[in-house]
Amino acid sequence: GEEKVTDMRDFKELNAIAEYPVRGFSTRKIRKEIAEFYECRVSYDEEGEVDTHYYPYHNDDNKLVGYKVRQLPKKFWAVGKIQGLFGRAQFNKGGKRVVVTEGEIDCLTVAQASHNYYTKSGKSGVFYPVVSLPKGAGSKKDIIANREWLRSFDEVILCYDQDEPGREAAKDHA
Repeated sequence: GEEKVTDMRDFKELNAIAEYPVRGFSTRKIRKEIAEFYECRVSYDEEGEVDTHYYPYHNDDNKLVGYKVRQLPKKFWAVGKIQGLFGRAQFNKGGKRVVVTEGEIDCLTVAQASHNYYTKSGKSGVFYPVVSLPKGAGSKKDIIANREWLRSFDEVILCYDQDEPGREAAKDHA
């Protein structure tokens, strides 16, 4: 991927966001170490409460090219390019299993649950690769673009929402 951030505003904003703090997400019991692993950032409102989450996206060369921004509760926009699979840059190609979720917060939740399971099993800090779709159920192009990477795993688990779009996407993407 040779995508470069050409808009200087995006470039400056990406660099500014990269300096924002990392916090866990208590509403989902996601600890700071998982948010840190995925390089997720937050910003605060006037009362000092977290009001916005920033989920980083990387190109095929693992260079940061964008952030999906979620202003709580559910307003989304992008800074830079949102493409590929969220979290893919954190994992090597290949292995036993990869889980694909519909959204970034779902990805962090599954990663935290996996981390908790392995920690209880005495393998502290270990969890299997978990990534998410950039545009929820409507991300077929991103699945196709990452087909080779996904096929490098023995198992690909699609962990999508149980609504109609999620069920349809799971069938289609499988």
